[in-house]
Amino acid sequence: MDIEVSDVSTISQGQEFYAKTQARLMLGVGGTALALGLFMLLSVPSAPVGIIGMGGLMLGMGCWFHFSPVVRIGADHLVFQPAPLARARTVLDSEVERVERKKKVLLVHYRRHDDKPDKSPRKLAFAMNMLTADDREALLGAVETRFEIVPVAK
Repeated sequence: MDIEVSDVSTISQGQEFYAKTQARLMLGVGGTALALGLFMLLSVPSAPVGIIGMGGLMLGMGCWFHFSPVVRIGADHLVFQPAPLARARTVLDSEVERVERKKKVLLVHYRRHDDKPDKSPRKLAFAMNMLTADDREALLGAVETRFEIVPVAK
């Protein structure tokens, strides 16, 4: 029984990028704030519990950044969701007019198919600094296979 090797690229199968840098920061600061808040609560019972709440919130956000992709690349679309409560922005490849790179920001200019032709293109800015350096390069490489990325000096 022969097994056929698929010649479909990984990009057409889909790629996901996680905010590991942001997750580490949130988990570290949140864990520290939670520990400090619990210590303050045990030593001084009248201490404010806001630090404990903020620590718990930051730990929750850190877990979200660690386990949920902030960028997904599908067969014919890009999906950006840079924060837990932010809505996911899906952009079809056919809607993209131009992609620019400003330092660590990826700027996607796109026009929805149902937009009026005289309407200016929409802009979607994605801050890539929440990704690790390897993931940033992989994301840029994946986007470059579909679109030309124009570097913008600023």
